[in-house]
Amino acid sequence: MKRPLAVALVAAVLAGLAAVSMPARAGDSCEWLAGDFHVHTVYSHDAFGGPIYDGDPTVEGGNGQEEAQEPYTLGWTPLEEGAIAQTRGLDFLAITDHNNMLARDTDPGYGGGDLIWVDGYENSLHAHAQMIGAKKIYEEGPANLEDIERIAAELRADGGFFQINHPADQRWVNSYGTSFIPDSIEAWNIGPWVYQPPFPASGDHQWPLDFYDGYLDRGKHIAATGGSDSHWRSTTSAQGAGQPTTWVCAESRSQSGIVSGVRAGRTTISSEPPNYGGAFATLETVDGRGLGSTVAPGTSVTAHVATAPGAILTLVTNGSEVVDQVTVDGPDFTHTFEVPLDSTWVRAEVHMPDGAEVRKELTPLCDRLAPLMEDTQIFQGEVSHCVNRLDVMALTSPIYFDPTTTVSYDGNTSGAAGGTATLSATLTGIEGEIEGAPLTFSFQDSTYAAVTDSNGYASVEVPVAGPAGEYVVTTTFGGSDTYDASADSDAFQVTE
Repeated sequence: MKRPLAVALVAAVLAGLAAVSMPARAGDSCEWLAGDFHVHTVYSHDAFGGPIYDGDPTVEGGNGQEEAQEPYTLGWTPLEEGAIAQTRGLDFLAITDHNNMLARDTDPGYGGGDLIWVDGYENSLHAHAQMIGAKKIYEEGPANLEDIERIAAELRADGGFFQINHPADQRWVNSYGTSFIPDSIEAWNIGPWVYQPPFPASGDHQWPLDFYDGYLDRGKHIAATGGSDSHWRSTTSAQGAGQPTTWVCAESRSQSGIVSGVRAGRTTISSEPPNYGGAFATLETVDGRGLGSTVAPGTSVTAHVATAPGAILTLVTNGSEVVDQVTVDGPDFTHTFEVPLDSTWVRAEVHMPDGAEVRKELTPLCDRLAPLMEDTQIFQGEVSHCVNRLDVMALTSPIYFDPTTTVSYDGNTSGAAGGTATLSATLTGIEGEIEGAPLTFSFQDSTYAAVTDSNGYASVEVPVAGPAGEYVVTTTFGGSDTYDASADSDAFQVTE
């Protein structure tokens, strides 16, 4: 059933707000767009829509909405969610109802206004996952791990990305473990960071972030996102669209541009949407390579933080270890961090001072409360208000560091006994040729040393002994504090 008055009213709001936008923060070839990848409407089973949307609640499956009937579960229509998103300064919005795309396929309010509407749905499976950019509802089968791999491959082939949702509920770990590699992880789910256990129906915000860092420690390149998981009108003030906001550096203002930005790891998360003054943070190298990039070990990174004066900026690396912290001393702040040579990734967090040291003194009380909460669905073993950050304002996806090297032999491969030969090789890393690195060449029971020049090239002149036959030249880089070791072995033919 169409709703002409509601459509007209909200369309008028959207039209009047079409010019409201966040000033762009451009990267090398992309634009930062703000949005939310996790928003529900009346088409979700756990949001009440009344008979217009839910059908007869006494009829099994009447739009599948019979589960939520209490007044406080009243949800928003797609058009209304779009209006909320635009008033909050979002550029894009994904309506992700549970296991359906009725909003996109049937609702006249879907796709209105000046928003970029991103198709998708929340796939319940045995644990929740986001199907962003979906073209259809994918056949899930028994929803075992093999099905997850297949569904994700189909979604990616259709131009989308697969995301693990709210991992703090433990469903994903308990059902699928950590062998599957998603495109993104919802590292921040639902509203302000302070809303954590023991508040009802809340999640431990730190646990998903540690879960995410665990993938990074294994060398996986995965984007971090945040999602409001908005369902009901009653919670919109704290858990509406854009709380939190995911920023994506997109090469075009389109669904495909946004999806590509996420798959490239160009994401950062703000606790609030742009028009609510949400903080913004990002990282880049001195030559402008940003989030999602892979660079040489030890490369310095510069953090940019906006709208967070007085906050604490933290650089985090492997094992969720803190590299350094500084105070943000203005509304548009930059700071350059030196990165440990053994770091394979770093990301930034911005939080307000939250009395962490004082709260440690509450540990005895927390220890007494913990047994009382062990049976709650999402409880992780500690009362999170005693140990977690309480006012995180922003956090980023990582910049990665790759220490791998390649030795490429390019010297002589034959020579006459009694003569000489040139043994040479080039050493390269993630950013090209490596200068000043010691190489050794092993040939005919002798070892020769050389150091690479500015082109990563090193060579030595060596005698060639008989008898004739096939020998081996082994070129070795033994590694350093910055780079991993590597070697190359090549055949050498000795002639008479």
